[in-house]
Amino acid sequence: MLARSLGNDTATQAVDTAAQVVGAGQNLSRDDALRVLEQIAREQGIVGIAARFAKSRVHLVWGTPDAKTR
Repeated sequence: MLARSLGNDTATQAVDTAAQVVGAGQNLSRDDALRVLEQIAREQGIVGIAARFAKSRVHLVWGTPDAKTR
């Protein structure tokens, strides 16, 4: 989701760095992906904006965790 806005290299670097910070592995669960995006969303400028947009897309596409119980 980030590569479209940031380019592949910048998106990969942002995800790799954020995954290390939050302690996520190579294969991300939904919760891991959201934690990574939340970490990236703290960045200034287009990187943070793209991450906040991607995070909202994750919620729209995958739904929220408690949506299945409602």
